[in-house]
Amino acid sequence: MKLWHREVGRSSHRAVVRTAAATLASAIVAIFFTHPTPLHAEPDTPRGDPASGGRLFERNCAGCHGIEGTGGRGPNLHRPVLAHASNEEEIAAVITTGIAPDMPASPFLSEAELADVAAYVYSLGRLPPVAVPGDAAKGRLVFERSGCLSCHILRGEGRGYGPELTNVGVARSADRLRQTLLDPKSTLPENFLLVEVVTRTGQTLRGARRNEDTLTLQLQDAAGVFYSVEKSQLRSLSRLKGETPMPSFSKTLSKRQLDDLVAYLAQQGQNP
Repeated sequence: MKLWHREVGRSSHRAVVRTAAATLASAIVAIFFTHPTPLHAEPDTPRGDPASGGRLFERNCAGCHGIEGTGGRGPNLHRPVLAHASNEEEIAAVITTGIAPDMPASPFLSEAELADVAAYVYSLGRLPPVAVPGDAAKGRLVFERSGCLSCHILRGEGRGYGPELTNVGVARSADRLRQTLLDPKSTLPENFLLVEVVTRTGQTLRGARRNEDTLTLQLQDAAGVFYSVEKSQLRSLSRLKGETPMPSFSKTLSKRQLDDLVAYLAQQGQNP
């Protein structure tokens, strides 16, 4: 009798093990072969309301990024991957904290409003890219022949007197680039200032202000040379607000050449 009870116990145990194994196998099959989406897939639907976000964007962001986010003082947002954010959560974080020194923070938006604006900005990257007329390959020749590298750096070549252009296609829209080429004074950065000083010895220096405090001034001339001068040693100091050493290309380039040059610059920094 004891032996029979022992055998019955063992048989019951084996049956329980087989039942548990079968249940586990069924669960694995269900997970890997019948689950419609990956376990950690993110939803395709936006977390906020793009329509509401568009209205908020127009009121708070269009001054820099354009009414439809195609760019202006701020970058064009019609790109699949933005320079500082790749999803709605990161876009919301950038909107909240800003990007020094050009983009201010926006802590005044509520959590729901922030989600709506982020959803709208994210949706812009899903739209077809804005077509840019012109031939970028020909634009490169126009760029080189126009002497742009004498003031600008592009992919490690040139002189850094003017802004670097390596990622200018990401930072500026095609319309903004065209405006700068035609009327450079109209798109000057707020922190740019051309200065001219005359020292007590009669030396005249003219260039872009790079730094200034109460006692000293640092500037860079068109040749790329840096100077640091003591204000007490100056005969005069002129701040040439609104002036720029960059010439207008409105009369030196044809419309086709201008289109080609804009197409080339708009290409810089874009994903291949």
